[in-house]
Amino acid sequence: MKMKNKRQVKRIWVILFGVLGLCSGANVGLAAESILIADTLGSLELVPANNYSLILQMIEKNSVVLGALKQQMEAEKMGNKTGIYPNNPSFEFGYFWGDPNTKDRMDFGVVQEFDFPSVYAHQKKTADLKDVSAEWKYKSERSSLLLKAQQLCIEVLYYNALCDLYQARLKQAESLFQNYQQQLDKGQGNIIERNKAQMNMLSVQSEWSRMDMERANRLAELQGLNGGDRVVLIQKEFPELLLPSNFEQWYGQAADKNPILKYVESQVLISEEKVKLSAAKSWPTFSAGYKGENVFNREGYNGIMIGLSIPLWENKNTIKQAKMERIVAEKFQQDKKMQFYSRLQALFAKAQQLQQIVFAYKKSLADWDNLIFLKKALDAGEISLLVYLQEMEYHFSTMNQYLEAERDLALAWSELNNFSL
Repeated sequence: MKMKNKRQVKRIWVILFGVLGLCSGANVGLAAESILIADTLGSLELVPANNYSLILQMIEKNSVVLGALKQQMEAEKMGNKTGIYPNNPSFEFGYFWGDPNTKDRMDFGVVQEFDFPSVYAHQKKTADLKDVSAEWKYKSERSSLLLKAQQLCIEVLYYNALCDLYQARLKQAESLFQNYQQQLDKGQGNIIERNKAQMNMLSVQSEWSRMDMERANRLAELQGLNGGDRVVLIQKEFPELLLPSNFEQWYGQAADKNPILKYVESQVLISEEKVKLSAAKSWPTFSAGYKGENVFNREGYNGIMIGLSIPLWENKNTIKQAKMERIVAEKFQQDKKMQFYSRLQALFAKAQQLQQIVFAYKKSLADWDNLIFLKKALDAGEISLLVYLQEMEYHFSTMNQYLEAERDLALAWSELNNFSL
């Protein structure tokens, strides 16, 4: 019964304490990470997790789109195996009758047509290459979907951190408003200052609600990718990411594993094999069979038949067409390689700049925290409420820019390492 209940899992809660292992073997430097699964009976099962890949594995398992694409791949493979065998044999039977003084006549014949032997070899190889191409096509679609899921998780991570930041800011804004309201109630305050504090609190509340709504939207998209099962991400901190020092060396590894490049490469191989297949089909086809006259009465002629079909017109220009298709496939491959290289080069440069920005923010924020001093200065009357609010806005704006840089770096890094998904 316990195993049956586990198979009836409807809702999956994913709690990440070490999210964003964006590259293979990434160490997020956190003490714990886990996935919490709730079944239909409400009991909980804790599954240990080591890196971010487990959430992607769950989406890959539950995704309806990936399931359909995998079935489509299998259907394409099955279709590749059709049309690579000899034609069906041909059977014929004739019944002839004449005047009443002669016996009826019954003839029988069977004929099998054959292509030149090399045709079947090239058809088999073409089918195998199409199978490989179908697999790379599926892998490219899978990689794109998992990249989308990964980047949605990064967005959720960003909004988690942002909501946490605005919650702290909201707590300060509420405390500030209460202080000014209490002073006003005692007849010691200023209604203009109270109104400023109130407007500040409402502004922060509105901004927090907007961030929470954005987070909910990203989680809803993740739920759709996860086959309708709910996914909850609560991680708030981005891990350290270090870019490789040599772009060209790293690019060679990325290009060798990229499924899109492998797919267009397989299309070139298929087009080359089709040229060979078209050349093989320019050879004559053969037929062999048996035919008998009056075969049941054993009074006619019986014997074998051999035929030859010379392809003078039927397959005209097929070799030229195949060669042109090969040239087109090669040009597409060159274009994809150039686009891929340019895209990764631009992303790599962007990630390097963002990494420098993140390092600069971390160093500055570690040495600069004026919130406590600002509050003391306000309470002591050294600064006005307007100056305090402006300084608070500047502080949280800087923190927001820092989080944006962290997010953008993680997004760029995820796309750079998409081949590892």
